[in-house]
Amino acid sequence: MKPLNGVRSKVPLSQIVKGNNPRTEFPESYIESLARSIDALDIIEDPVVYQSEDGTFPILAGECRIRGARKSKRYGESGEIWVLVRDHDEALNGAVSLTENVERLGMGPVDEAHAAAKCLADCGNDRDEAARVLGWDREKLDVRLALMNAAPEVRDALRNRKIKLGHAELLASMRKESQIAALGILLGRDTLMTVNEFKALIEKAALVLDTAIFDKKDCGGCQHNSSNQAVLFAEAISGGKCTNKSCFDGKTEAELQARATSLADEYQVVRVVRPGENFTVVPLVADGPKGVGEQQAKECRSCKSFGAVVSGVPDKMGLVYKDMCLDTVCNVKMVAAHNKPPEPANVEQKGKPDAKATGSGKGEARPAKAEAKGAATASVEPANRVKEYREKLWRKIFTVAVAKLDIPSNRAVLLALCLTRPSVLDSHALVEAVKQVDNRSTMSPAVMLKKVLSLDHKVLAEAVQQIAANVNGGMHGLSIDDVTGILKAFDVKVADYWKVTKPFLELLTKNEIDAVSEELGVKAALGAEFAKARNLSKGEFIDAVLATKGFDFAGKIPKIMTW
Repeated sequence: MKPLNGVRSKVPLSQIVKGNNPRTEFPESYIESLARSIDALDIIEDPVVYQSEDGTFPILAGECRIRGARKSKRYGESGEIWVLVRDHDEALNGAVSLTENVERLGMGPVDEAHAAAKCLADCGNDRDEAARVLGWDREKLDVRLALMNAAPEVRDALRNRKIKLGHAELLASMRKESQIAALGILLGRDTLMTVNEFKALIEKAALVLDTAIFDKKDCGGCQHNSSNQAVLFAEAISGGKCTNKSCFDGKTEAELQARATSLADEYQVVRVVRPGENFTVVPLVADGPKGVGEQQAKECRSCKSFGAVVSGVPDKMGLVYKDMCLDTVCNVKMVAAHNKPPEPANVEQKGKPDAKATGSGKGEARPAKAEAKGAATASVEPANRVKEYREKLWRKIFTVAVAKLDIPSNRAVLLALCLTRPSVLDSHALVEAVKQVDNRSTMSPAVMLKKVLSLDHKVLAEAVQQIAANVNGGMHGLSIDDVTGILKAFDVKVADYWKVTKPFLELLTKNEIDAVSEELGVKAALGAEFAKARNLSKGEFIDAVLATKGFDFAGKIPKIMTW
């Protein structure tokens, strides 16, 4: 683990409070051993904390050391200890806390599973990255995440060492009610079954066809159907079990993917959520303690992380959950911003009222203006297909707009490029743009100069005017931020070169089209007809939006297309 940055400070133990520690088990014998060690040798390594707004110091790493210090004679409950105080960053600090516990006294598998699920959310559901952060291999991460589907009774049995980890992993693959029943059988025996014996037992009771989410038309007469003796299809399914696990699992997976695919036109991202991924998605809501605010919720519908999920969790297999945020780190920040209390009136540090606020100074009284709750919104990250489309458009606008600038402005752009990014000038594009000159590649600079000198002043001016406009947009070319920065400097407007068209709307999902329609006023113009159009196929929905009577798209540019 890399060294932690922060400021080393002495802090009273009374001000150190419990943080969001993934560990829930603190063996008393281990804490007492630590206390004796602290009395003899002091604390060898500083615990890590951060300072909260209320002045306390929640623990990020080293809770066992702090518990040991409180039990020690050296410090007790009222002593002061050296700690490392970090800045608060929820995602990074969560990873620090988890990694600290993984590397020290090993957490139990249930605590590891819960913490790994949180780490996966912080890593944007990237399992390889989560495994890297934790210092685990992918196999360990995957089996721990699968354990998140274990019922509370199963977790308790594992914590209390009534069952083994292998038993818990097998139980976690089942529906909750089946887990409870199977756990009862497992614990009801005089001797605990081996993991292999238990696996053979539950496989006989698993794969109930009544609960299958796929089309069971071929299962009635299948030799792997335990009820295939029945004459009628319905009877063959009712109470029947599939004894071909690979076929059952394959059909289930195919159905999950089919349900996800059916939502592709509707949402920017659609994902099948597996056990352990429960912290990687969250419903997008405007109001309440988990709300982001009405305006921000509207903005979020255009974000690349707005979508739907299909449950691959045994208890909720195949269920679809719409209008979800799949960037939980961002969602936490938006919720915190929306629910942040208004700033208090402006007062001086020594407690004296501000003259402007009280009116005791010159002029009228001006009470401090508190920011309305949820008034500020954050920009959202559009889908990659939209980003690629608009970047191509913006570069095209750059080429046309810069070439049209007056001569002094055009020369100013050229000089700025030559002084800062000379390598981005694209000679190949310039050859195409300057048709007045024979641009054979075998021509030497001297011969080319002779031809250029022969041009009349008007043609030469037009040719030179093209230089600044033709820049390389590739990996080593002018960045899109530089492109838009130059366009902003000359107050170039997207609306002067582009408007909403069918090819653009075809790039979007129905939710994105909905958001754009509301933003531009199409939704209001269509009135009650909009809801009807929204329920049509994506293509028909687009046609209805573009055919809105009395609505002119000219000059109306959605936020996702502005620089």
